[in-house]
Amino acid sequence: MKNKLVTGILMAALLVSMTACGGNKEAAETTTEQTTESTDTAEGEKTEDTAEETTEMKDHKSSDGWTVKYDPSLIAVTEENGITGFAYIGDSAGTNGIYISYVKDKQPQEVLGEMTSEWDQETLERTEGYFGTGSDKWSFTYSYPFEDGGSQAHESITALEYNGGVLVIDQISHLAGDEEIDMAVSDTLATVLDTMEFEDFQAQEQYSYIPGKYTAKVSDEIDGEKTEVTYSVTLNDDHTGVLSLQDDVDVIWESIDMITDDGTKYDFNVEGDYLYLDLDGETIEFTREG
Repeated sequence: MKNKLVTGILMAALLVSMTACGGNKEAAETTTEQTTESTDTAEGEKTEDTAEETTEMKDHKSSDGWTVKYDPSLIAVTEENGITGFAYIGDSAGTNGIYISYVKDKQPQEVLGEMTSEWDQETLERTEGYFGTGSDKWSFTYSYPFEDGGSQAHESITALEYNGGVLVIDQISHLAGDEEIDMAVSDTLATVLDTMEFEDFQAQEQYSYIPGKYTAKVSDEIDGEKTEVTYSVTLNDDHTGVLSLQDDVDVIWESIDMITDDGTKYDFNVEGDYLYLDLDGETIEFTREG
């Protein structure tokens, strides 16, 4: 803006000078067009050069076999007491960061139970599902919702079985109440987790006893008549499955539930070669095939 203003002042002075001296009007107009074009071109190049100046992402490689990318202009990395921290240092409210650690010889829910033992268990939210891309990493998350008013603090801890131990990802957030600021914080921290890669992620074993096909002979009413039918439950290693009752229904199986596409949940548990399914308040025993 300053350059345009200076150019305008100079051109006005030039035109006044040429008119006063009896200069050629066409020459003045031509000079004006050429100068304006030159200024616009220079500014266009400057804008293009500025757009190309982007922050280069850095890699952080952990001795535990995982790597993430982060923006060094917005993230400060720390390593202390076995915890790697990625703290947001841009404009924000309170502490915002991701803290990753590895716990040996334990299971995810065991670690989460210990870490959240002093939380309000009534408001504690427990979820589970795939971690990252693919379907070979199953994780558990314990979190509590943002408080109304006050500091707007939130903490979410994700744990997944990882090569004989547990990878723990603790994310702490404080809302500023400014959408632009809060979105910048969220996007920057999300990039850290979205770029996580592993050198050697071994098959998870916690629920390796569950996959298989289970069948049960039951009495069911079909077209108004009682008849004996075979129900089956097929659960795959990747936590997908099929519940075959009167119809085949795709499910995702968690630690204690099978969930259909429409959100219907069926409680189940596996003991040895038997799967027990809660169906409308009735427990049905299925036997593993093979």
